[in-house]
Amino acid sequence: MDGDGPAPGLVVLDTPAAVIVWSRPLTDWDRPELTALLDPPTLARLHRLRREIDRARMVTARKLIADAGRAAAERGLLGTTGPVILHERADGRGGPTTGLAGWRASISHDNAVVAVLARAVVGVDTQGRDSAVDVRALTSVFTDAERDWWAARGTDADALRLWTAKEALLKARGTGFLSDPGLPVNDTLRRADVRLAHWRPFPDAVAALAVLGDGPVEWPAGFTPYGP
Repeated sequence: MDGDGPAPGLVVLDTPAAVIVWSRPLTDWDRPELTALLDPPTLARLHRLRREIDRARMVTARKLIADAGRAAAERGLLGTTGPVILHERADGRGGPTTGLAGWRASISHDNAVVAVLARAVVGVDTQGRDSAVDVRALTSVFTDAERDWWAARGTDADALRLWTAKEALLKARGTGFLSDPGLPVNDTLRRADVRLAHWRPFPDAVAALAVLGDGPVEWPAGFTPYGP
């Protein structure tokens, strides 16, 4: 993928206003115009990463947020024309902030990198299909209802749908796994205040998007609402 080109995947939601983008990790992630999209704390963290794939994922996520901001501006959704840059929170808790009033962002990466910029509280997660074996060993993070849902299905694809939904929900809540994932409020199947859907950014990856709130979400083509 060319670092200057658009993301391979980009969709826009009307309700709520949101841009969802995804790509593979960039191979040319170390180009100056790309690392310039990192704020100083993130850049310092980049230099501490030992694996090149982790550095590629970090830079790719920031490039995708910039792509999402550009797409939002072109559609008149965003009043700034400069690149949207994520900022690390001072306390290190929760996801990065956009510095834009009313706009939230969420990022995730594995063999794919996904990013969401939205006028809503959102959380996103992605996992490669080969992660299903690892997910099967983590059933303790699920509620009884989630374990029953999985037991009734039992496929690797269902394991990934459940795991990515859980991660996306916890990100939307702003707690991640600092909140007990087994609490009723974090049950992905019994939540009145979260809308969840899955899509395939690539054939070997699955992703989930959680939108916090009880309003409707107009899911785009290719997105499958998640629930019991």
